[in-house]
Order: sequence, then C-alpha cells, then structure tokens
Amino acid sequence: MSDLPPEWQEAMACAPANLVAKEALEFIHPAFIDTNGNQISVRALNDTQDRAITLEATAPLNAGQSVIFSAIPFVFGWPGQAEGQASSLTIRIDNIGREMMPYLDAAAVTQDPLICVVRLVTINTDTGTVTYGGVAYQLYIRDVTVTEDALEGQASGADLANLQTMRLPYDLETYPSLSYVAS
Repeated sequence: MSDLPPEWQEAMACAPANLVAKEALEFIHPAFIDTNGNQISVRALNDTQDRAITLEATAPLNAGQSVIFSAIPFVFGWPGQAEGQASSLTIRIDNIGREMMPYLDAAAVTQDPLICVVRLVTINTDTGTVTYGGVAYQLYIRDVTVTEDALEGQASGADLANLQTMRLPYDLETYPSLSYVAS
C-alpha cells in the first residue's frame, strides 16, 4: 500500500473490513492513439483483477463513462512537503511494457507532457463493486525511465500538500452582500 496521509490511514483503519481502498492511475498523452485514430489512455488499478470504474463528469477522457482499469502493480508514494520546494512524488509501475511501450515511443518525440490522473477508489470485497469518490488529482510526469520490468517517473503539478478540497466559491451572484459598501 502507498504511504497515505495519516488522516486517510485513520479513516481506512475505521472502515468496515469488507471495504478496501485502492489507487487508480490514468496516463494520458496526445500521442496515445488507437488503431482507429481515437485518443486513448492507459489505466492502471493497484489490485489483483481488472475492474470497471465510472469516471467523474470532468474527466479528460471518457467523462462520466464506466471504463476498465487493468490490474497493474505500482508503487505510488504521497508527496512530502519541504519549504521552498514544490511537491513531487515518484511513481513506479511494474510490468507496464506491453500496455505503454507502443505509445511511449510516439510520446517521446513530442513536447506534450505525460499526464497522470490519480483517483482513490473503494472496493467492496463482498460484492466486487467499486465506489469512486469523484476527486481526481492531475499530475505531470517528467524524468521518465523505462526498463524491461518497470516504468518510473517523477510527478508533480498541483501543490498536493496544500490542496484545498470541498471549497465554496464566493461570488457576487451567490453572495450579493459581498458588494455592500459602507457609507
């Protein structure tokens, strides 16, 4: 399992025994094109079997659709925080060759970044159903190294250590009293 933040570790420790949290990664690049000319992504789930996950309505590809994530083992460490440095993390994916190698050669000759969308899912071991909370973190992978048995890269993007979630937008339409000027 990944090095999850302490709050998530506590939440998972209190969860029912039949609910297991897993990470899902989706790799997107403009050079990832199938034989019909459609853009695709490579989807990995840190599990022992492939599973269907319904994506969020704002997903970059296949928004709101149920898609298959392949069971591919990977190591995903949550980023630390150091003053004056942007958050980054290392992603290592084992046995990814046959899924990604056909696309990585095409991606290497472009200037476009390799995008990794990170999602957390909960799997009910009794029914096999997957629940996805709808929060996706988009990272950019750089310094990719490919060997015979693994792909490894440094990912960064949003400041994950200071990421705010569930925040309300305060605008004049929703809160008209914000425009009040005292005389």
